[in-house]
Amino acid sequence: MNQPKKERFKTSVGGQALMEGIMMRGPKLICCAVRKPDGTIETKIDPVKNHGIWTKIPLVRGAISMIESLIVGYRYMMYSAQVSMGDDYDPEEEETAFPNESRFQPVHRSSCPKSTFRSGTEKG
Repeated sequence: MNQPKKERFKTSVGGQALMEGIMMRGPKLICCAVRKPDGTIETKIDPVKNHGIWTKIPLVRGAISMIESLIVGYRYMMYSAQVSMGDDYDPEEEETAFPNESRFQPVHRSSCPKSTFRSGTEKG
């Protein structure tokens, strides 16, 4: 029972699986490794952004961490998809839920048929 206390190594590194790769995040750096179609591994290393005083407030720190994790994870997921597609990737052929002609164009009420926008008082 009188065993000496073992020194434990604490780590603050986390990660996320990507398409054909992995992203690891530490206190200072983010590293991403993705397999290309030819079998080689492409790595990308970026520094972690510092948010200053906002990381000292508990509730705000959690919200910032969650939002940043979503943004960074999505960004690296898209990067890994592009790298793993190789030369075959063409953004023009990318599938989307919206038709190409109305993509990024705002819809104005005056240009739509009356039946498109209905309020509770209109009949028709």
